[in-house]
Amino acid sequence: MRSNVKVGGIVEKVCGGVFLAVGIGMIIGAIAAAMFGQKFKETAREIQGVIAEIDKWYDDDGESHYDVWVTYEMEGREYTEEISFYSSGMYEGKPIDILVDMNYPTRIRSVDGSIFLVAILGGMGLIFAVAGGTVFAIPILRNAKIKKVKEGGYYVYAQVTGGFVCNNYTVNNRHPYKMECKYEDVFSGITHMFTSEHIWVDPQPYVGREVKVYCNRDFNGDYYVDVDSLHMCM
Repeated sequence: MRSNVKVGGIVEKVCGGVFLAVGIGMIIGAIAAAMFGQKFKETAREIQGVIAEIDKWYDDDGESHYDVWVTYEMEGREYTEEISFYSSGMYEGKPIDILVDMNYPTRIRSVDGSIFLVAILGGMGLIFAVAGGTVFAIPILRNAKIKKVKEGGYYVYAQVTGGFVCNNYTVNNRHPYKMECKYEDVFSGITHMFTSEHIWVDPQPYVGREVKVYCNRDFNGDYYVDVDSLHMCM
């Protein structure tokens, strides 16, 4: 009878998958923003305007927002229009580079704002995608390693000597354990120490019992402590 005592796998895949999906979404958003910006440039002219007014306001959650109005001149006519970009370095009266649609002079974009949006979305998307992909791949690589070790067919029965709490790993506000065990090679007289993966069960009650450990005959390289061979209970 097998017990669900091991930690990880599903949680890692879900968390990793979410981060990966968010990262890919942000990268797609950055690409779309870059393409839209490039298309806007095809019918736009870059000129210099002046920040005429900055209105600060708060939403229902108390977060601050800014409306930035820019005054500029196009073909002898003066316009004052809003741009969808704000940075802490802006102030009223400051010159600012803008793109003006030659077909619709009231449509403007901040040059720095366009670059900033693509950089932020792309940079954050890359970070999320790499982090998510790494977390998602961990259980896959771990399972592949375990499968390879078990397919080798060689194993020994080691004696459980104890274990410890993994305080640096938390799932649902719980810390898992790791089991420690040893095996004495009667031919060489060498004692080999093994440590299990994360498990939910306190290994102390199993001290002195034998657990199956898959490894190679030289006791080097990867190994796998099969905690399920103990028929552990939650």
